[in-house]
Amino acid sequence: MRFLHIERAARKVLVEPDAEFRALARIGRQARMRGYYTRSEFLRICKWKSGRHIGLCQLNTERQVQAATRRAFSASSEQAQMEALLTLKGVAVPRASALLAAADPKRFGVIDIRAWQFLHGAGAVSRNKAGRGLSINNWLDYLPVIRSVASIVGTSPRLVELALYKAHKKASKGRPLYGGKGASLKCQSRIRGPL
Repeated sequence: MRFLHIERAARKVLVEPDAEFRALARIGRQARMRGYYTRSEFLRICKWKSGRHIGLCQLNTERQVQAATRRAFSASSEQAQMEALLTLKGVAVPRASALLAAADPKRFGVIDIRAWQFLHGAGAVSRNKAGRGLSINNWLDYLPVIRSVASIVGTSPRLVELALYKAHKKASKGRPLYGGKGASLKCQSRIRGPL
């Protein structure tokens, strides 16, 4: 199924604009080649994704980070990759997706409440309307959508995710992501737009 409004949004970001993410992608590529993240690399990506709960991330030892990321990089399925990363303190699905996206932005994008709500508003995903507490199942629903759009548009899942984030932010015009009667979903009519 094609969602032309999602494709239209994705065409607006065809080059990585975030210098920090470009640096993280270089780090991620090196980590993938070596087979694991170091603790300092892990913390840098975690902080980039969100400064929230960074104290929990700092509780992970070098050995724990290397072991979990080694399991993730060698896993044979996306679910197993996520499960390995979720063993680390302070890591939930969005942060784990950032670790995978930095390691391979051509295969992964960061799952984020805004990107998720954009896809939900467009009818591309059906569960977890508000995008809170994103789960592995949400991640497994998200990946094929952003990969399909990336393939159609000729870009990467990372850039599709970033475009969805920006489109949602623009459509919501600063409204809160959640709280109050459907505050997070008031932008749906602007998201769907004309096909």
